Amino acid sequence: MKRLFFHTCTVVALLLSGACNDDPTSGDEEAQTRIDISFTCEGSSGDGLWTQQEIHFTNTSQITGSSAAAFEWDFGFQGVGSTSTEENPTVVFTSAGEKTVTLTVTAADGTKVSGSQKITLQRTNGLPEASFTHDPEAPSIGDEVTFTDTSVDSDGEIVSWAWDFGDGNRSELQSPVHTYTASGSYTVTLTVTDNDGGEDTATLNLAVSEAPEAELAWSTLIAEAGQINHGAAALGSSHLYAATTAGELVAVNLTTHQIDWRFDLTKDGAALGDPMNTPSVDSDGTVYYAVGKSSAAFVYAIDGTTGSQKWKYTIGSSGVRVEYNYPLISDQDYIVIGNRGTNGSIIVLSKSDGSERFRGAPAGGVGGCLALAQDGTILSCSTGTNAFTLSSFLNGSWTICNTPLNLWYGNYANGVQPAIDRSGRVYLAVQNQQTGGGSVGCFDLSKFDGSTQLQPEWQVDCDAQIKYSGCVLGPDNRVYVVSQQDSGIGEKAGELLAIHNDGTLLWSWPTESKILCVPAVDNAGNIHLADQEAGNYIIISPEGEILFKEQCCAKSHTSPVIGDDGMVYLLGEQTKGGACYVYAYKLKSATGPADTDWPQYGQNARHTGLQLP
Repeated sequence: MKRLFFHTCTVVALLLSGACNDDPTSGDEEAQTRIDISFTCEGSSGDGLWTQQEIHFTNTSQITGSSAAAFEWDFGFQGVGSTSTEENPTVVFTSAGEKTVTLTVTAADGTKVSGSQKITLQRTNGLPEASFTHDPEAPSIGDEVTFTDTSVDSDGEIVSWAWDFGDGNRSELQSPVHTYTASGSYTVTLTVTDNDGGEDTATLNLAVSEAPEAELAWSTLIAEAGQINHGAAALGSSHLYAATTAGELVAVNLTTHQIDWRFDLTKDGAALGDPMNTPSVDSDGTVYYAVGKSSAAFVYAIDGTTGSQKWKYTIGSSGVRVEYNYPLISDQDYIVIGNRGTNGSIIVLSKSDGSERFRGAPAGGVGGCLALAQDGTILSCSTGTNAFTLSSFLNGSWTICNTPLNLWYGNYANGVQPAIDRSGRVYLAVQNQQTGGGSVGCFDLSKFDGSTQLQPEWQVDCDAQIKYSGCVLGPDNRVYVVSQQDSGIGEKAGELLAIHNDGTLLWSWPTESKILCVPAVDNAGNIHLADQEAGNYIIISPEGEILFKEQCCAKSHTSPVIGDDGMVYLLGEQTKGGACYVYAYKLKSATGPADTDWPQYGQNARHTGLQLP
């Protein structure tokens, strides 16, 4: 450690003692106190004196004829820490330059001597802090990856950048663009240097995939202005069907990607709902759609090829609202629709002419999706705390099993879709009224005797609420559902939950914004999501890792639909209330939906909502 020595500053103090007397033998006696001021100092870094570092001062003064009684140091600057009464003090200088340090030593007999020396402080350089971001978040081979420098230097400026992309390539640009030619995990390093030569390094492990998990194949404008508001696309053999608040159901040709026809949903005076519903498509190509409120609420059967109306059924009565659902399509001659409101009901209509076969009033009406079992049992999502209602099919008609037989009675199931597997096990999600969060559970319909409320076989709880979503079934006995990110006070993060069908929570993936959709699972086991708030299309692996994320629009309040052609279809808005589009993505790893009992919204891309035999 380097030590600085200072020349001795000597001050001699003479003290005269005695007085005149008559003793001729006595003479004047001279008493002398001598103080030689000296001190040394050394910096903690060992290479000179620097600001912002401790500097240790050591008193080396010599006193003759007395002893030291006090020490006073003045370090030549103003403020806290500028003086000391210790013999060997430690001080930190905050500013650079020449300083005059003064030591005053007081002897026991009162003699006081001061001495000063000049020292020079060098400025300590505050090191820069290296950091950077990259886009896209999950790059693949051939993507241009933009690395953006976000480094800072608190007491100067950064003057050079040294990038190492981990593949043998380097750059000295501040924010370079780089393309990887092979997949793998790369350690990206950025070293920055400031104007005083200080350095810092930041590193990041970047995973580069072989190719995008999905790529936008085409998009089509379906409305100049409007909103999607929960509705999803439905697929027929040759067309995609979608509706918006612009008031039209449109048919997009899957070959030309052009709109072949538009059906006016307001022609009979229907008031468009908020949210919108989803069309469903029968095996013969007939498209069914429900729309409207109060007395102007209707179910339409439309020829999927020409867009001509086959028949119309008037739901209309005071307080009726048709929301959050799609018409169920049986493999026999009937469809099922539900509505909410003061006259909420379940309605069974003949496919051939729209005649009413059954109409009943479940407690809370129908405030979400329905599902149809092979034995004719209808499971409907109710409003309020009525959760889910069973309507049993016996002796050629339906019996509504109302409160207290509702599944999960006492909880909210607004806008939620149920799912049924081949064995008759039903997978449900609710807003848990007691916890304030969400719950996912499984009920065995084979145990329902019509007189005793079914209890869940298992239940998994989560912090955030589950609404406007629903369960889907993936490979390896997986159940997937999304909880909704809350906003405001007490915000709770949303999650994609992966649950084994025995009730074991396998993993959860935190959503970055509010996702209001039913997931879809492809035959590679990947899970597809539409981000309502940010307009992102997201693909998650079976292990819970993000595989793909791309913003396709400003808002995508819809559920992804996976076609048998290996395409994924989403609806979205370029701006809220602005242009509405359908987006078609081609998948890399999958060729269609998962071969499971309920892999997506409505069970299949046609949204029949029917349990598989």
